[in-house]
Amino acid sequence: MAAAAKSPKCQVIGVEPERANDANRSWREGQIITLDTVPDTIADGLRPRHIGQRNLIIMRRYVNDMITVSEQAIAESLLYIWQRLKIVVETSAAVALVPILTGGIEARGLRIGIILSGGNVDLSELWYYRYPKS
Repeated sequence: MAAAAKSPKCQVIGVEPERANDANRSWREGQIITLDTVPDTIADGLRPRHIGQRNLIIMRRYVNDMITVSEQAIAESLLYIWQRLKIVVETSAAVALVPILTGGIEARGLRIGIILSGGNVDLSELWYYRYPKS
């Protein structure tokens, strides 16, 4: 919101797990969509079943697009951040980097800012998504 308000040419793109796509669906449909169950996603901070009305109003005003990403891509993004960037972030923060790493957003020649935050990490969750049970 701050970036869009400060720079009107800034394009704000929301990223959300495919399994927890309440914000994406709400933004696209212009009304609050509530998921039937608590989403099963590695991005534990993005597990609520629905967003609030204030959030939807802000998103409708400032967000230009929404993207959903897979659990595998989130886990790989988190490992990239930890191993290559040497930053401790929680799984929900890793979601934002996925479109850049996977080519979901063409970044060449653009100035892109990604907010990486939080250090609340449960390693057992990551292990499960990286190596799911057969």
